[in-house]
Amino acid sequence: MTTSLSSPVVSVSSEHETSTGHDNTSSRTGVIYHLPLELLREIFILCLTHDRSPNRNVAPLLICHVCSRWRDLAFSVPELWNELRLSYNPFKGPVDAFMRTYIDATELWFRCIGRYCPFSYILDLPPKVISHNAERSFTSPLPPSLRFLALKMNEVSQLTTHIHLHADGLASLERMRISISSDLSSFSSVMRSFPFGSAIRLRRLALDIEGRCVIPRLAPSPWTQLTHLVLGHDLSLVTWHEIIRYCTQLQECFVEISTPSLGLSVSNPIGIKDETTLLHLTDLTLLFSDAPDIVAAVEGLHFPAITSLHLECAYGSRFYLSLEPVQRIFRNAQLKSLTLRQGPQYAEDLLGILEITTTLDHLEVSCGMEQAHFLSRLRCLPLADGPTLVPQLTSLVLVVLDYNFDRWSFSSQAFIDTVQSRWWVVSDGDGDAQLPTVSCLKYVSLAIDDRHTDTQDEVRGMLVPLIAQGLHADVHAITHDDWLGQCYLYMDPQLYCDWDYNK
Repeated sequence: MTTSLSSPVVSVSSEHETSTGHDNTSSRTGVIYHLPLELLREIFILCLTHDRSPNRNVAPLLICHVCSRWRDLAFSVPELWNELRLSYNPFKGPVDAFMRTYIDATELWFRCIGRYCPFSYILDLPPKVISHNAERSFTSPLPPSLRFLALKMNEVSQLTTHIHLHADGLASLERMRISISSDLSSFSSVMRSFPFGSAIRLRRLALDIEGRCVIPRLAPSPWTQLTHLVLGHDLSLVTWHEIIRYCTQLQECFVEISTPSLGLSVSNPIGIKDETTLLHLTDLTLLFSDAPDIVAAVEGLHFPAITSLHLECAYGSRFYLSLEPVQRIFRNAQLKSLTLRQGPQYAEDLLGILEITTTLDHLEVSCGMEQAHFLSRLRCLPLADGPTLVPQLTSLVLVVLDYNFDRWSFSSQAFIDTVQSRWWVVSDGDGDAQLPTVSCLKYVSLAIDDRHTDTQDEVRGMLVPLIAQGLHADVHAITHDDWLGQCYLYMDPQLYCDWDYNK
């Protein structure tokens, strides 16, 4: 019922904005005006659109201009004000008028958001607006008992100039995202300027800061209290190691690291002396903007609780999975999910990891055709022939690209044989009696270089009988550009910032 009424409510609001008399509108829609308050609250929330700017033509401001009853009710519904987007792009007029309008809107939103309500504040402004009005603050004052704050800026001065005045509004802050896209900004200036010491309840922090990554003199706050951390845009190895050694309570981590040196790392490349064990870290994503130097990234770090590991690099360099610091991760943890998205990968490296990872149930690998023969080693073996690799595997995602190293020769039959050996129809009475230690494969996805449609068609046809019996399988084409695009998409920190408020 509320969904069906939301459109008439917006219509009433729009008519009121354009009508010459209030009586003319209300006489035709009196029933809507006199709905119970609880029902009106639900309808008002349904009227919200993706445009969360202070626009008089959309909710919530549109609703507030209908009548005093609706305005008072709207002011008391914090869900109507839980997001505010300020952008100069659609604004027409002098800068002073823009500042006056948007600062007034900020003050209104902050008043209406109430206590203990998540609030997202997207501030997308050009430097000329901020420098022209340096004495005016878009962050003044922050709402009391703010739980969630998202700041997106094109320039860092608004944050560094004014945020120290609003420490009192950070006492209940639990989740925060700061995105700054100016090349003139720096990680150091943000860390020095933001009063993290006042955010004593902060647990989830995302920093996506372009520009200079000057090595900061880090204080323990806020790192020691965080459970979830996202660090985007080419963090230096030294800064990464300084930060992560404070994060003893961390449970999930996403970081994009810049490793300027190419090729194989030497032992202890940045002079790390202390060992750090992250007892609570279960989910780790390491993205590399340069060469994928995993050894340098994990040097001196131990992850005994890790269950999900995602390694990503858009460049063609391979991961050195056979090196001891990397192997140690797999030996000492109970991994459930492993993702390797990179260029050509040595099959021997990957097999060496899979031989010591017996708890894996999800595997995603991108590789060249030359490395795809590792699939034959995943075949389920009879008990008499020895143990099967990754016996608990239930989900397999494979991307096979042609890097023109040799003539294309992907073995469709070997792929099908592996899938068939790890999948069976479980009927009443037999279950897994013959394979008590091997899990049944439930999902298979295969992306093949788009230049080889014949291989795609061949594999797709061979999977038809298995799909008919219940296997969930997908075969599709992929281009090198699409694969690179997916890599860069996975490198977007925003994907890892949409945290559930209720967790």
